[in-house]
Amino acid sequence: NNNNNGNGPASYGTLLPVCTGMSMALVLSGLRDRANQLDKLGNQHDASTNNDDNNNNNNNESSTTPERNIVLWSRIDQKSCYKAILSAGLTCIVLPTTTHPTTDEVSTDLNALQ
Repeated sequence: NNNNNGNGPASYGTLLPVCTGMSMALVLSGLRDRANQLDKLGNQHDASTNNDDNNNNNNNESSTTPERNIVLWSRIDQKSCYKAILSAGLTCIVLPTTTHPTTDEVSTDLNALQ
């Protein structure tokens, strides 16, 4: 039964014919914008709670929101990822790599990640 009524799984997505770097930039921008929306909602909730509890108290500790603009990138030989991070308006911190002593295997330095 071939029913093409537009209600299949693909109808919930958007197909964008873009390269790897542009798709990464779009995803990172979306994640950044979503985090900003969630932070704003959290701050509004915290502000209303603090106004009720601490009406005359000058406590500003709960109004601090961390910036979510840093991408930790385990460098690989593809410049498009780095360019995508910068295009999304984010800061890139390149993690160093280590080489295995007996092979040519390259991996992320997990100590540097922590």
